[in-house]
Amino acid sequence: MSISGRLHDLLLSALGSPEARNEIEDIINEELTSTPDNTASAVVQRDASGNFAAGTITATLTGTASVGTVSTTAATTTRSNSATYYPTFVAANSTSSQGVSVGPMTYNPSTGALTTTSFAGSLTGNADTATSATTSTTTSGLFNIAGANAEAITSTGAVSVTKLLTNLTVNTYAVTLAAPAGAGQIKIIQATAFTGGTVTLALTEIVGARAAAGTIAATTCTFTNVTDSLILLSVAGKWVYLGGSAVCT
Repeated sequence: MSISGRLHDLLLSALGSPEARNEIEDIINEELTSTPDNTASAVVQRDASGNFAAGTITATLTGTASVGTVSTTAATTTRSNSATYYPTFVAANSTSSQGVSVGPMTYNPSTGALTTTSFAGSLTGNADTATSATTSTTTSGLFNIAGANAEAITSTGAVSVTKLLTNLTVNTYAVTLAAPAGAGQIKIIQATAFTGGTVTLALTEIVGARAAAGTIAATTCTFTNVTDSLILLSVAGKWVYLGGSAVCT
């Protein structure tokens, strides 16, 4: 029985005056109407399942809601322990979308490791370390030196004698390297972005570069892959071969 019904029976039984009973009945019906529906100025009454509807509830709620359709402010907790947590995503770009927890992706706040089974898309930037890579694209060669000590050559021309690093875009063209001006200078020449073809480097002489024919001195080196490089040291007006995978003849 509703609240108004119980009060109605109780007060009517206590009063013997028909006029009083009528007035009380009018007040009860007018002021104490109860319903589980979202009805203005009505007493809230739970339905048979214990539920009720309301437009706006202004209060501090205690506990955790089992389901929340929309939340403008969500409670957050900062974690730093070593444990597995599951990032939450939404199924649609909407303010009313419900959060969805994805199983394969996990996060450990202690180590900062985000773990998942795969990633689809282009990555921007460089990884600090990589345990392994099944497919890699090399765009900066073996050495990464920027600023005034580096240059990039994409067509026929002269390689700088004074710059530490020269990047060659692997294509089909020829470059030259003059004899060093002083002693003790390191010179690195490397192939970078591979587009096919061969870069031919002509220079005065490399001392110590063992060519295919077995000779020590060489005057031409070729670059055909992004892993090809040449490391030289200037000594007594000549370039001394220190290492590299470019083929010198």
